[in-house]
Amino acid sequence: MENNFQQPNTGQNMSVAALIIGILSIMVAFIPCFGILGIIGGILAIVFVSIGLSQAKEQMLQLYWQ
Repeated sequence: MENNFQQPNTGQNMSVAALIIGILSIMVAFIPCFGILGIIGGILAIVFVSIGLSQAKEQMLQLYWQ
């Protein structure tokens, strides 16, 4: 028997971008005089994660109710 179910990858790109921005923000936050860039990057990472999660959730609901 073949399993034709494919996991949707909607929202993965946003989540990867958020992970990279979050890691860079943590590293930048420890550099003197660049702390504000770490805070801005952290806020952007949170926004990207929330967008990615909402896209993935919407895609899963559409697949479930088909």
